[in-house]
Amino acid sequence: MEEPSVSLSRGGEAMGVEIQITDCADLGRINEVIHDHWFDLDDVTFNEATSTLQIQFSRPSLEAGEATTGWSLLRRVEVPYVASFLRVHRVRSWTLQDTQRVGTYDFNELRFDQGKQRIQVTTGIPLELYADVEAFEVSVAVTENVVKTKKRLAFLALSKVLWAT
Repeated sequence: MEEPSVSLSRGGEAMGVEIQITDCADLGRINEVIHDHWFDLDDVTFNEATSTLQIQFSRPSLEAGEATTGWSLLRRVEVPYVASFLRVHRVRSWTLQDTQRVGTYDFNELRFDQGKQRIQVTTGIPLELYADVEAFEVSVAVTENVVKTKKRLAFLALSKVLWAT
């Protein structure tokens, strides 16, 4: 089995991580990155020239947040969220039906149906989002471009964030 590629790329001053897989057995690596993160349907795009379906989402930065209040082990921290991108490549056609009309959804996981050559995005709230592909190829990129910050409670030890809610 071929090892999925992981690359570090530099965009300006910010480092990022990208995982690209071509073997559906490695899908768990992508699911680990996207699970429980939220995306807006306005950020689902299809590039016809490259046959790529892209979903932009944000996730907490790999860097620890900064404490803003509190003196005990439990403190309020400001956690930076960075722009991230899930990409399904080699797309023949795709379907998006927002039957719940929520607009914002959380990733549960990607699933691949080899018989249909279909990659399906599953979410906590019902949503029909899938891509029929020529061949299996999926990537996820986590940038260091901060798009927002959120205040969270976190356990701190030696001024490092150990866990944030």
